[in-house]
Order: sequence, then structure tokens, then C-alpha cells
Amino acid sequence: MKKLGEYLIENDICNESLLDNALQEQEQLQSQGIFKPLGSVLIDSHDISPQDVDKAICLMHLNVLSRSVFFQNITKETLLKTLDGAQFRIVPEDSVIFNQGQEPESFFIVISGNVKIFKTSADGQESIVASSRTSRIPPLPKPQHQRVCLLFQKKNSTT
Repeated sequence: MKKLGEYLIENDICNESLLDNALQEQEQLQSQGIFKPLGSVLIDSHDISPQDVDKAICLMHLNVLSRSVFFQNITKETLLKTLDGAQFRIVPEDSVIFNQGQEPESFFIVISGNVKIFKTSADGQESIVASSRTSRIPPLPKPQHQRVCLLFQKKNSTT
């Protein structure tokens, strides 16, 4: 799985020196307990524009979706429409996406990173039910997988 930096370099959006500097800054921030996505570091340092970051992220998402089991036989045009209707979240490491007993309201695809689904017993012991890496869809427990009918929430929807 290619990372954002590789897409930025491949598409001549930034060079390796800018990327290395941004990665070092990101690492320094993380050592202070501050999570800041790479794209935000580059934008805030005025090295690249938000539009350039969006372009690279879109290419990365398109690549990941096209390799996913659910989307591998879908046209690029349809994938682009799917991406346009998707809501993306950058989640810091060890964040909770949803809690045990809470019905998931969305369908998730891991673009980058790892996800663990775990269950907590009555005595507080955690056991991993499933895990998933980049570009895979975490398996849902049986009752939930039958309810997944919408792939993505519409962004900016009004109800």
C-alpha cells in the first residue's frame, strides 16, 4: 500500500526533501502528543496547497477502493462518484470509532492503517474479535453484516 507521500511525489506535488521535512515535523508533534495528518503539516508550512493534497488523497482512495473486493470490478467513473459521496475521517491511533453495543451507522473501509474490533467481557477483559489492515473491510459480526446496505454516508446531506 502506497502512502500519501508517495502519491505526492509521483504526481510532482512535492519533492522528497519537502516530504522528509514534513514527516520530521509530524514526528516531533507526535512526540508531544499532538496528532497532525501529513497533508495538514504540508499545507500549514505553505509547501503545497489544500487542492494538491486533495488530489493526492483522491488518487490514493481511488487506488485502495479499486483493489477492494467490493469495488474491484467497478468502473473508475463509478468509483469517483462513490468517493465524491463518501465521508473521510482521519483518526488518531488508538481512537474508538464506535463502541460495543452501539449500532454502526456507516460502512468503513480502512484506507491507511489498522483497525481492531474487540469485545469487553463483564470482568473487563478485552478480546479481539477481528482485525483489518489497509484496503480491507473489517468483518462485521453476523447480525450487523446483514444490515449494511449503504456504502457511505452522503456528505453535507440535509435532512
